[in-house]
Amino acid sequence: MRVMAWNTNWNVSKSIVERQTAAVVDLAPDVAFFSEWSPSPTRTTSSGVVRTSWSHLRGPTLAEKGFVHQCHQHALDYADDERDWRNPFWGVLGVSREPIVKVNTEPPLFAPGIWLEVTHPSTGLTLVGARLTAWQEKGRNKGLRRAAWSWMAEQFDRLAEVPAVVLGDFNTELRYRSEGLQRARGGDIFRSITRDRGWVDAFDAAEAAKTDTHVRNNGVGSRLDYAFVSPPAAGLVASAAAPEEAGEHRLLRRPATKKRPKQPGLSDHTPVMVDLVTDNLTAASP
Repeated sequence: MRVMAWNTNWNVSKSIVERQTAAVVDLAPDVAFFSEWSPSPTRTTSSGVVRTSWSHLRGPTLAEKGFVHQCHQHALDYADDERDWRNPFWGVLGVSREPIVKVNTEPPLFAPGIWLEVTHPSTGLTLVGARLTAWQEKGRNKGLRRAAWSWMAEQFDRLAEVPAVVLGDFNTELRYRSEGLQRARGGDIFRSITRDRGWVDAFDAAEAAKTDTHVRNNGVGSRLDYAFVSPPAAGLVASAAAPEEAGEHRLLRRPATKKRPKQPGLSDHTPVMVDLVTDNLTAASP
């Protein structure tokens, strides 16, 4: 069984969504999560500017390719007016070829779309697509990253004794240049997921190479996208990867630098994928 998460960006054209969908078909996941997704074609910035996107077409285009079982986590799941929420614009879309069942969690009021949890009845696995917003430590956003990490740590603890996979864009470095920044951005809590809470980096479980999953506009890369498996699921991992290409599609775009020309791609993030051996798992009770 292959599980995948990919930050495909909110600010995308219709043609990019279609090409991303074709790439997903080539990657062949059984269950996939997509962050920076919204059911709405527009959003209004804090300065009042209305911006448009085609990310809302991701669900229908994937359904046409066989991913007919879908659910999502977004501010509009909880309020008729998304302005009732802080930072409400982006959520997570989950799609599957087999049935999945959404688990209702209580997200923080400031982060309604950071955690989409589903169960996969045919295997009994719990799967989570996550995306932590890259809040800056200033103004009304001060302290939000750490608060979000505290909430997510509670979810990791809750799922630690069941076979589970949590994967996505965590927008957090394992180490920062100062202890103050480390605490403010929740880096210490992030590190505790594997150091103190028993979870395993899927790339460690698979003995797979760890590579950059995100490239900034200045060409600097970093590993921001991860996949974690709970202790009961650690032995199920067969492989893990963060591919930069799929078939004829280049997934990760890289800006031009002094050493190499620009490399166009479909996102500024790679997907993260985990293959699991599920033959001996017991299906969940109906």
